[in-house]
Amino acid sequence: MNVAMTNACRYGRETVLEWLWTNVDQSNFRMNEAFHDGCKNEQQPVVRWMIENVPKELLDMSNVLHTACLSNTNDRIVEMLLQQIDISRVNINLMIRETCKHGNTAIIQYLLSMTDVGIIDMNQAMTNILSIDVKSDSYSDDEKVLKDEKKEQLALTIIQKTTLSMLNIDELIIEIIMQEWLAQVASVIMVK
Repeated sequence: MNVAMTNACRYGRETVLEWLWTNVDQSNFRMNEAFHDGCKNEQQPVVRWMIENVPKELLDMSNVLHTACLSNTNDRIVEMLLQQIDISRVNINLMIRETCKHGNTAIIQYLLSMTDVGIIDMNQAMTNILSIDVKSDSYSDDEKVLKDEKKEQLALTIIQKTTLSMLNIDELIIEIIMQEWLAQVASVIMVK
């Protein structure tokens, strides 16, 4: 029965999930495993149902949040998970670093926009963002352009949210010149 529950979550079968939860002895399920698979596979309705119906002690929100940040492009799932936990107990800097390694720009943007800047090491976040590999052979030419635009937007977000004295300016200037971001960055700096 545990395999049926895990597969229902992995493949987004909300009605099967609900039926199993209601009609089978719940001790047969490893709900955290099923929850993890639902989050990892971006099954938003399943994740919502589990948050609303499964006892919180059966779901490791912090661990699943970390996994969701790495493997998701759906920031809505990350948002739902963040609403369920005490953000001060999460290593947001680690999440940003790991999410940058995977190039999940939508999740990074969400974390930067929805998290108190006081708990983010903005210099480290900028370093992580600048390290996003937009030239990877795993991306098509169109994807590379899009990733570079997203990377630029993330850098601009950090510049807007912090003071320049908090950032490693040398590293930032090199990236600005290499990526030809000068006009966009200059306009943000001039506003400050």
